[in-house]
Amino acid sequence: MRVSNQSVMLQAEKQLRGHGLEPRIATLLFQDMFKLYNVEYTLALSEPMNVAQKDLYETSLKRVLNGEPYQYVVGFAHFYDETFIVNEDVLIPRFETEELVALILEQEPLEGITIADIGTGSGAIGLSLAKHSKNHIYMSDKFQNALSVAEKNKNILNENNGPVDYLLGDIFEPYINYNINVDVLVSNPPYIDRSEVDVMSEDTFNYEPHSALFAEDDGLIYYKHMVSNLDKILNVGGRVYFEIGYRQGCVLREYIQSVWPSVDVKIIKDINNHDRIIYFQWEAL
Repeated sequence: MRVSNQSVMLQAEKQLRGHGLEPRIATLLFQDMFKLYNVEYTLALSEPMNVAQKDLYETSLKRVLNGEPYQYVVGFAHFYDETFIVNEDVLIPRFETEELVALILEQEPLEGITIADIGTGSGAIGLSLAKHSKNHIYMSDKFQNALSVAEKNKNILNENNGPVDYLLGDIFEPYINYNINVDVLVSNPPYIDRSEVDVMSEDTFNYEPHSALFAEDDGLIYYKHMVSNLDKILNVGGRVYFEIGYRQGCVLREYIQSVWPSVDVKIIKDINNHDRIIYFQWEAL
């Protein structure tokens, strides 16, 4: 006898708890695998799960129980009212990063400027900005595999109001090579120091790309490189937005002001009351 979708999910919740995992993943996995949300999801709860669906669901659940992030299992992640392809070449976009996108859309004009998304990964930041504005968005990454994921997301979403261009290269390199200057620079670079491995979740450490997670110099090396070279790609009076680690706000602000003493650096906390965003208007003098 076939059991209901709800019964299968309740059993999955027990298994997830037994592995120390968030039980809500059982529902998220079901919804994303079978594309059932809101009313359709509610109506499906009492429906029986057929054999093929149950095999697929249980196989996918097993991957989660073995430590794989469920977003990699289903192949996509939700971010800022859209769905983005993700795989092990790119980070899974986080809710905290949605706050970075929201701040930029709130602070910046919605047309007439150029924006660089440095280290774009899946393209979640840049494509979200492109969807909600008419600005020219440049999206760059040093890894072709990551850039390919971002390009796929652009083709699938196909909702850009302004032009989007992709550049392959490390940090500012492609912008300098093509003589591109921008009005806004946004980046969520690798910023975790290796000393923080013990406080990371196992699924993040074991599955997400270390090249997009870890950075030397207490996690600050990429910020310092960008801050020290702003004059190479940023127009005078341009703005900088960084997502940062929760312990990096004060240290990074001091560094920025040591290089550019005239700038007023602002730190914003995230939904968990942790320092998460640094932004400032850059002046060359």
